[in-house]
Amino acid sequence: MGIVAINRDSLEQGITALENAANGFSSRALSPVDNRSTITANGAAREAFSDSQVVHGYFSDALVVSAGIIEEIGDSFFEGEERYVNAMRSN
Repeated sequence: MGIVAINRDSLEQGITALENAANGFSSRALSPVDNRSTITANGAAREAFSDSQVVHGYFSDALVVSAGIIEEIGDSFFEGEERYVNAMRSN
């Protein structure tokens, strides 16, 4: 029976990368300068910007959840590996 080898450093680096990516997708405020114009196109642009910020928030949330799931799976593998090693040592 083979052993699944998990590299904790690689796992943690991947989780950190996902969390950092999530931070990069945080919402931004529209500059007050962009709210001065009454041009119809500018209003549509403000609405599109607002919609994009909602999507950024969803993407950021998804990355955070994914990082958490990956961390839980990694922890489960580490716990299983530890139990396996301890069982083998006691035999």
